[in-house]
Amino acid sequence: MGNAQIHSLLKKINYSDQGRISWVEFSTYLLQQYKAKEETVRRSKQVAFNLPATVRDCGHGVTIVNIHSTHDGTVLTVREDGLMCQWSPELKPQRTKHMFVHRRSKWVTDFALMSEYNKLMIGTGDGEIQFYELSSLEPYCQISALGTIPLTLDYSYTGSDNCCFLYGDMEGCVTIILLSTAEDTLRLWNRLPKAENVPNIAIKNAVLSQKVTFVRWRVHHDWVTQ
Repeated sequence: MGNAQIHSLLKKINYSDQGRISWVEFSTYLLQQYKAKEETVRRSKQVAFNLPATVRDCGHGVTIVNIHSTHDGTVLTVREDGLMCQWSPELKPQRTKHMFVHRRSKWVTDFALMSEYNKLMIGTGDGEIQFYELSSLEPYCQISALGTIPLTLDYSYTGSDNCCFLYGDMEGCVTIILLSTAEDTLRLWNRLPKAENVPNIAIKNAVLSQKVTFVRWRVHHDWVTQ
């Protein structure tokens, strides 16, 4: 080590500018340098970059409203603009479909799976709950004119062809809709006149059926998001 290097080392260790260093100061400096190198090696093993770097555009740009998995491990995601993506259990993309092709664009708020009926239901910013065939993603029917926007959806099978689905809205209310002989009820709605190419029934007409029980109550005065 030359005089210049010794002088430089002395200046690094002699932070108090006393013109001399003790053995403790020298040992402490060496220990700190060793730990710094050890930390650098440890970090280099945690993160490695393959060069030259490859730029890939992986951003979807639109919010995903929810993620659900089916009984076979397939994962479904739906974006706010209605784009549905199907992924394998290994998260490999399998297919995509825009739910609103050839129809007026809508804002999706949430979606849920009705596995027992092979259906997918979504809530829209137009105050609707729409039902789709899970296998083909073709529109099946919809309940419209909810009078509010369903922000979050959920579904439960209660047995013997009975089920319920519920939603929370922008007015702080939770609504529960109970269906008895649900398969027949959905099939009946599927035969109704179409609105925007989807068989349609307004909520005020849907609740007149003896097979439909409608319960709604105000929980608070803010959005219900979960």
